[in-house]
Amino acid sequence: TAAAGSDDTVKADVTGLTASTTYYYRFSQSGTTSRTGQILTAPVPSSTAPFTFAWTGDSNAFFKPYNVLEQITARAPDMWLYIGDTIYGDDPRSGTGVAASKADYYTKYKENREDASLRDLLASMGTYTMWDDHEVTNDFYGTDSALGALIDEGNQAFRDYWPLRENGGDPKQLYRSFKWGDVAEFFLIDARQYRSSQAYVTEPACLSAGEPTTLPNATCQAEIGNPSRTYLGAAQKAWLENGLLNSTATWKFVMNGPLISQLLFTPFDRWDG
Repeated sequence: TAAAGSDDTVKADVTGLTASTTYYYRFSQSGTTSRTGQILTAPVPSSTAPFTFAWTGDSNAFFKPYNVLEQITARAPDMWLYIGDTIYGDDPRSGTGVAASKADYYTKYKENREDASLRDLLASMGTYTMWDDHEVTNDFYGTDSALGALIDEGNQAFRDYWPLRENGGDPKQLYRSFKWGDVAEFFLIDARQYRSSQAYVTEPACLSAGEPTTLPNATCQAEIGNPSRTYLGAAQKAWLENGLLNSTATWKFVMNGPLISQLLFTPFDRWDG
C-alpha cells in the first residue's frame, strides 16, 4: 500500500535473498498486473568473481526517446548506476513546465517513465541511483536558503521514485556506498546538498559583465582556493575518506556528476569552482 503523499509509489525492503541470484518481481493492483522485472543480487562479500556494470546520467525529457539506453539493456550488465540528472525539473521545453513543487517533480519523473527504453532498462537489472542538480534546479547548492523548501521537495520526490533505502537518522541523506563482492566498492556521493555556493556568488571578480568568467583572474582563483569552502560538507567528506581508507575492495569507484579534474577553464559548477 502506498503511503500518503508518495505519489502512489511503493517500496518493499526485501530480506533473506540469496547472493548471486536472479530474482523476478511484479506488482498487482485492482486486477491489473505489471510486467515482470528482474534483478541480480550482489555476490557474497568475499567473492572475487568478475562482473560487469554500466553507468549513465542526464535524462532530459525534451530529448526523448532515450534510445541510447538500449545499448545498456542489450549488453545485460549485472547492474546499472544512474549517476544524476535523472529528471530535468528546471527545463520547461518538454511541455511540463518548471518544477516548483513536489507534485511538479513527480510529474517530471512520470514523464521520463513514459519512455520505453528507460522502462526496459529499469525492468532488466538492479539500479543504484544518485542525484545531481536538475532533480531540483540548475547548479543548485544546498546552502542556498532561498531554495530550502524546493530542495526538500526535490529530495523527497527523488527518494520516492528511486529504489534507495531510507536513512533512519536523516531521511534526506543520499550519500551511501555498496560493495560488489570484494572486487569493487562504489561510493555514491551527494555533490549538492552540503556544498558551498559557486565562487562567483561570493566573489565579484569571478564575474564579467554579470556572467561567470571563463578564465578566472588571481582574485577569483583565491576565492576558489578558499579553504573554508566545501564541496561535500564535513560529515560526508569524513565518511568518504574513512570509506576509501578502510575499504578492502580491489577497486574503489567514486560515482560523481561534475568533473573532479581541473581544466584550463572553469565552469564554476565543478569541484574546483
